Parts: sequence; C-alpha cells; structure tokens
Amino acid sequence: MNKITATILSGGIWMMGGMSLLSKGFRLLTQSMLTQESGELFLTREFAFYMSLAIALGFLKGRFVLRKTATRIFQRITDFPGSLSLFDLYDKKTSALIFFMFFLGFLLTRLPISPFSRGFMDIAIGTALCQGALFFFRFAVLYRKQIRS
Repeated sequence: MNKITATILSGGIWMMGGMSLLSKGFRLLTQSMLTQESGELFLTREFAFYMSLAIALGFLKGRFVLRKTATRIFQRITDFPGSLSLFDLYDKKTSALIFFMFFLGFLLTRLPISPFSRGFMDIAIGTALCQGALFFFRFAVLYRKQIRS
C-alpha cells in the first residue's frame, strides 16, 4: 500500500480502538452511576464532572504523549522504501507496546476493578486514541499536499 493509505489505515486502527473504548467506558460509567432503586442517573453534576475529567485527561494524553508516538510512526511510514504491508506499519517496539496495551485491557476486565474505575480509564484512553488518530489523518492530508506540490 502507498504511504498515504498506510497513514490513514494506522489512524483508522487507532480511531476504531478509541471509539470502542469510549463506547465501553460510557456504558460502564453510566451503569455505575445508576441508582439501584429507580434505575435513573443520580448526582448528575458528579457524573458530568467525572465524564469531563476523563475526557480532559485523555485529551491531554493524546495531545502530549500519543502525538509523539503518531509522529514517530508517520516518520517510519514516510521513510520506508517502497510500498508497505500491514506488518510494516509499526516497528517491534510499537508492536510490543500495542500488544501490552491489549493484554492490559484484557487483564482489567478480569480483575475486580469497579465499573466506575474501568469506565473512567476506558474513556480517558479512548479519548487519547481518538486524538492520536486525528494526528494521523492530518499527517495524511499534509503529506498528500506535499506530494502534489
């Protein structure tokens, strides 16, 4: 695949992972905030506070941590000679990190962690991944403009 397609695919992978975690996190956080008796959300301000805090933390992580990772991956893609395969997108270090994150997510579902805490973490990580995916999409647009000029 060409470099623009590889960049968009990488961003798409991050976006799918982020959206999946956001969906799961919103569900877990909402369920943890339901009252036992009525099944309605209680402490609406508290719910909004924790939801906003998780999104803000995720945004900051995406902006300052995952941006560097996305930049490094994009640089790898653009420096790669010729066309890329799916296995050429990430180096061994990044692939190991992705595997570790999947394993950690699997482990978190098996450990006795409250739905509130898991939901909060999933929202923060999902937001960060979506933020990181947007960098890939921006890189693809900029790279396409650079090629055309």
